[in-house]
Amino acid sequence: MQRKRIKLSAKDGCGRNVPLMLCITLLQGLVFYSALATAHKRALGLSLLDITAIEGFHTLLMLVLILPWGVFADRVGYKRTLILCNALYLISKVCFWAAEGYTLFLLERLFRAAAVSGLSTCSSAFLYLSARDDGGKRAFSRYTAASAAGVLISSFALSSVLQSDVRLASALTMAAFLAAFVLTLFLKEVRPGLADGGRTLAASLKKVCRAIITKRRFLLFIVAAALFDECAYLVTIVLNQPFFVRAGIPEESFGYLYALSRGLTMLAVFSPSLVGRFGERRTVIGLLTVGMLSCAALALWSNPFVTVSAVILLRTAAGLFSPIKMTVQNREIDVEERATMLAAFFIVTRSCMAASDWAAGAAAEVNIVLCAFLLSGLLLLACLLYTHWSRD
Repeated sequence: MQRKRIKLSAKDGCGRNVPLMLCITLLQGLVFYSALATAHKRALGLSLLDITAIEGFHTLLMLVLILPWGVFADRVGYKRTLILCNALYLISKVCFWAAEGYTLFLLERLFRAAAVSGLSTCSSAFLYLSARDDGGKRAFSRYTAASAAGVLISSFALSSVLQSDVRLASALTMAAFLAAFVLTLFLKEVRPGLADGGRTLAASLKKVCRAIITKRRFLLFIVAAALFDECAYLVTIVLNQPFFVRAGIPEESFGYLYALSRGLTMLAVFSPSLVGRFGERRTVIGLLTVGMLSCAALALWSNPFVTVSAVILLRTAAGLFSPIKMTVQNREIDVEERATMLAAFFIVTRSCMAASDWAAGAAAEVNIVLCAFLLSGLLLLACLLYTHWSRD
């Protein structure tokens, strides 16, 4: 059976997609209650076991749904998928706003998992096809920066205006996600679904599997990128406080340092300039080296200046790398089932991240210095994997 598709480009009215996607991701970064979520749940009677169990369901559902979402997006169209995912995202925020016990908090995380698992692949594919003129480099860099800007705005709003008012913070978050959903309706489709049903689901998955086997060497890049992302996340989000305490940094400074490190992700807008000046290969190797040396510095020195500088440099390097990663992943896909391929890459990525989390957590239980050395070693491995993949 023939596959009937409509080929669209920016000239067909898709030029508005990139600005709209930037606004959408900025609005979805405005989760004003994020820093208060755990305390709010505890105040309403949830135990730490309840909270961690809910997070476990959230992670598991994301992994289960990611591949079906990719297949769904390729078959029904990317705009429709984005509309559905952003509707689910909005519902999750309504659930949090209305929650007074375990059930609605569980539903909030389940709806969020369903939304994020779809957006994680479909957004990247949609943005890439909307900005093909430059390979998506500028679009992805601005997308990363816009998301970071949303997080930064919400952090400052929480600390300076909202303070501990969780109800107001959740209501404002709900309004931001409603605005994001409305903006999604104005997107222009860049990848319609199959007009005649196309090949069977099994045939589509078989084609994707063949493409992955053909490009199995590209998995070296996927693993390297996963290690970089997760090491940066662990140091700047999960383990930053133990490193700051070891360096003797006052606890009242933690919030400002967290906001600073997240805000530096906005420097991702300069990623295309770096690639243009030094080339993609040298830029990525340089960023991985900066990350590796930053973790090594955290292990070797407990000086406050060195600690803060290392965390900032690692976060900045990871932010600059993020647009390159999304560009390369999309560029390497040469089948029509783009979202499905990205979903497969995501599963490999999450598996690597889970292994890194386990190893880093076990090392941190022994000694935070050992953990820093381990993370530096993982980034060295990432650099070697990327160098091997990119040398041909």
